[in-house]
Amino acid sequence: MEDTETQLGQYKLLLDSAEVGWWEADFVQRNYICSDYLIHIFEREEEALSFFDFYYLIREDFRDLITTEFLSIQSADTYEQIFPIVTSGGEKWVRSRLCKREFNESGHCVKALGILQVLPDMGSKEGKIHEMIDHNDVIFRKLYMNLPIGIELYDRDGYLIDLNAKDMELFGIRSKRDVLGVNLFSNPILPIDVSKKLKEHKSVNFRLNYPFRKIENYYRTSKIGELDIVTKARILYDQKGKPASYLLINMDNTEKTIAYNRISEFENVFTLVSTYAKVGYALYDLYTFEGYAVKQWYENMGEEDGTPLADVIGVYSHIHPDDSKEIRAFFEKVKRGEAHHFRKELQVRSGDNWKWICANITRNPQSADPHKPEMICINYDITELKVSQLRREKAEELDRLKSAFLANMSHEIRTPLNAIVGFSQLLAETDNSAEKHEFVEVIESNNQLLLQLICDILDLAKIESGTMDFKLADMDVKGMIEEVLTSFSIKMPDKVALLGPSIFPECQIYSDRMRLIQVLSNFLNNAIKYTSEGSITLAYEIVDDEIKFSVTDTGEGISPEVQAHIFDRFYKGNTFKQGTGLGLSICETIVDRLGGKIGVYSELGKGSTFWFTHPYSFSPNAKSPASPNPGTI
Repeated sequence: MEDTETQLGQYKLLLDSAEVGWWEADFVQRNYICSDYLIHIFEREEEALSFFDFYYLIREDFRDLITTEFLSIQSADTYEQIFPIVTSGGEKWVRSRLCKREFNESGHCVKALGILQVLPDMGSKEGKIHEMIDHNDVIFRKLYMNLPIGIELYDRDGYLIDLNAKDMELFGIRSKRDVLGVNLFSNPILPIDVSKKLKEHKSVNFRLNYPFRKIENYYRTSKIGELDIVTKARILYDQKGKPASYLLINMDNTEKTIAYNRISEFENVFTLVSTYAKVGYALYDLYTFEGYAVKQWYENMGEEDGTPLADVIGVYSHIHPDDSKEIRAFFEKVKRGEAHHFRKELQVRSGDNWKWICANITRNPQSADPHKPEMICINYDITELKVSQLRREKAEELDRLKSAFLANMSHEIRTPLNAIVGFSQLLAETDNSAEKHEFVEVIESNNQLLLQLICDILDLAKIESGTMDFKLADMDVKGMIEEVLTSFSIKMPDKVALLGPSIFPECQIYSDRMRLIQVLSNFLNNAIKYTSEGSITLAYEIVDDEIKFSVTDTGEGISPEVQAHIFDRFYKGNTFKQGTGLGLSICETIVDRLGGKIGVYSELGKGSTFWFTHPYSFSPNAKSPASPNPGTI
């Protein structure tokens, strides 16, 4: 046991001497468990360190990059990064490397184990390579041999005297002996201006795409094919201040370039997909509204491309007020930590019309700072889908109503036909004058009912086909009302009185006389049907630039539930009464085509008032008459 503890102590001493510690990341708890050495480096008292706390240990200009790449561990097999952290003892450069990952039953990475090594004086080495003036060989071998960059060292005459393993790896060199002695200035792919500056003992930065063809036994064919190399050429001086050697630092940008190219390709593809699929994307801070959005996101929101996000988020000037209210309520819940995701179909104003978008808003799960909630919003235009859905629902509803209508029509038409046929036979068989008179009245009543049924069906067919015609002409409203009152006075039940306006205002309008009579007749027939005693009043009045017609009865009245659907096609509020359920729907269409509005006021047990308005209009070729005397009902 003592030997084991001694060995562990020795291992710990070796790791501490090498300035290496271990860490274990828990992606469920979102924290690190750290070794004693790292706890000391991070100046912590507990072995647990949250992702959020570690985020602020990283130097500010590296935070987002390192955090994003670290989270990729959940899907990537390898991870290694060099970056600076900030402690009370100053800035320290560290290398973090992944060693092992653990997965749950669903195949998701839940833990990761790795090491972190402190790189002594890395910060000064990074910025002061060109200031190093002595011990070139020592500097090269001791400092640069293990850095993840390619290093070449040439003597003052330009002949290669050493290079590190990374440089050999980059250029596919098997042995240093294959390239030692190659002259820097005889390299034909070295730019002329760079060669000139180096011969003048000037440090220089340059960029090359090495094609890896054989050049003086040096650059050989690479398995990658072509690399993008950024090179820093530095002049090193001896103790007397004279140029002693050339140091070339080769940084491989190939993967970064490939990644940038892929990102650029993806952006181009995404832009095309975004435009043609009408999918928009935005990412922004919920408090500051800092972020960005693609063009299609703005278009879906009804906004101009490039509008500051602060003028869109929370304002929503083009979104329906009810929908924007729900979005703002969701954001308040996010700030309180009560919600994370929102999905809703929104109405967005587009010109004089409305379009539909589906908005998906979620809090970014990789957003570490609880005080800076980052929101991801994806929206897409579903107007065509929504219109198709509404049309389908309407078609299904019409199909259902038509099926009910056809089933009802067989009964509605059969009833008056049976009465006409039956009483016609009885009429031929009787010699009693009283019975003949009664039978004729029944036949006449059913003739009128059957004629009304057929007229309603024909009008419906005209409406469906768009061929309902209107014959507009100048007409006298007073004369029309008197005509309707006269024709209906003989139809009134014994206990029901038909009343007209107390005053008949004189007025002329430009309209279809027969269509107006059709609407009024429908109102009166319905009133007669549901009024057993009392009165029915036909009236009209002039209100501003409209004429309002009304039929008021003292009948049964209509419940609010029936009133809500009374102008719907095929709807019958009372299934025990004869009729097609089309009359009031046809009246609504006529009134709408004539430029008016239609409605009903009613209360159960107290009667009903059906009304409609008509513009106080004149013939296009006629002069406007003097204002008529207003009528009062």
